[in-house]
Amino acid sequence: MLSDDLFALLAAYSLTTLAVLVFDSFYRRTWANLIGLGTALAALVATVVLGTYMEPSSGAVDVLLRIIGEHRPRHLVAAAIGAAAASAWLGRLFDTPHAPRSTRLRLAEQIVIAASIAGIVGGLGLMLWNTLFDLKTKSHTRAFAPEFVIDEIADRDFYPTRVAVDPAGQVYVSYFWIKEDATHGGAIVKLTQDPDTGAFVEKTVANHDLLFRVTGLAEKDGDLYVSRSGYHARADAGKISYVDSGAVTRLKDLNHDGYFEYYDDILTGMPGARGPHIQHQNNGIVFGPDGSLYVTNGVASIGLDEHPWGGALLKLSPDFKKVEVFATGFRNIFGITVDKDGEIFANDNDVEENPGDELDHVIAGEHYGHPFYYPNQAGRDPVGFRDQIALAQGNPSNYVGMAYTNSPMLPDDFRDALYIANLSGNEIVRVKVERDAETFKVVLLEPFASIPTPVDIAIAEDGTMYVASRYDQKIFRIRLRASLDKEGAAR
Repeated sequence: MLSDDLFALLAAYSLTTLAVLVFDSFYRRTWANLIGLGTALAALVATVVLGTYMEPSSGAVDVLLRIIGEHRPRHLVAAAIGAAAASAWLGRLFDTPHAPRSTRLRLAEQIVIAASIAGIVGGLGLMLWNTLFDLKTKSHTRAFAPEFVIDEIADRDFYPTRVAVDPAGQVYVSYFWIKEDATHGGAIVKLTQDPDTGAFVEKTVANHDLLFRVTGLAEKDGDLYVSRSGYHARADAGKISYVDSGAVTRLKDLNHDGYFEYYDDILTGMPGARGPHIQHQNNGIVFGPDGSLYVTNGVASIGLDEHPWGGALLKLSPDFKKVEVFATGFRNIFGITVDKDGEIFANDNDVEENPGDELDHVIAGEHYGHPFYYPNQAGRDPVGFRDQIALAQGNPSNYVGMAYTNSPMLPDDFRDALYIANLSGNEIVRVKVERDAETFKVVLLEPFASIPTPVDIAIAEDGTMYVASRYDQKIFRIRLRASLDKEGAAR
């Protein structure tokens, strides 16, 4: 419910309850009635106080009069619910007032009434307060390996989309915003750790409407690269078509003041966001060892894509002048990473009848099945298509961001491994692979950490992992437990 609806419900309940109990007090005239009456009066006062926070420049009465004056059906329904809940006390007015009743019974009756009022008003009040101020609770996290610990390094008021880290350990987080006046855009913030306090300091380093729908983020040689997508539809004689709005943009800080003010598209013409699945667009990006940039592209439907780059992994030359289709046959290829030998791994979101998201070893020139073949599809054989090396385990599962690390700072069991953010499964998955002819086979796939709604993961050179929690709106750090002692000794 919206804040206006909650306030209408709360006001109707508080006023009706107080009115009923005032009449009941005249009807019975016992001292015990003061308990329920006092609680109802306190509930009304609390409602008035909450109302003043809705519009600080106005009073609670003005807010209520505005809501009444708008004549909206949802406000009427909310008020009716509140009044109906309070009208349960009307039955007391038809009770025999002089029936013999012990003091203990009357006291117990009033305590129940007071508890009911406090519970309902308190619960609705907390809901309204949370709507107004977006209260957050402590996120539940757990590192399954005892060698690691998880700590929260940022709690923000935006929904992150991607995270990247540079060689200096500075963390970059992208997000997009939509304001009440319908304007929209996006931004990138940088998180830098203060060496004296250990706390992370946040600074906005890019903010522009061009950064709306950033679904890929990378850092290289001091520059930032974003994979971004617009949504632009056209109608021509009954046919809906879409403008190719996908692009990769390089951001540069020309005057070295910490703000990226220079924007330059290095790749355009990708299909971008289109119907009917408008969340399938160009997604993750990663640089290969030779400086080539790999860019993922999803498809907008379950069938063939009209755009030659739909459902394809693109390879952009190190000088950004040549683009080629590296591999095809993906549905919504999202996360992508490169291992120590330059091998490419990516995940591909499944269709509804498919048993899980794919983990693919991507080989140049290969086709990965979509829309002709799905993993484990009855009656079909993947002849002519490259099969996945693993499927997501558990239900639900939604593989999104992923990263690879071979950091010498990590124990052997956690090096040379892939780490995948499972958004729906609220976990980070660790994957170990080994060579199997020209491809790889998975030898280990298990939960590594429990984190709410992880959307992306980036790993620093020292093996420290940074995870963006989409709906908890937080950034977490996963690091070796031993690093805590070193950090404490350094201070």
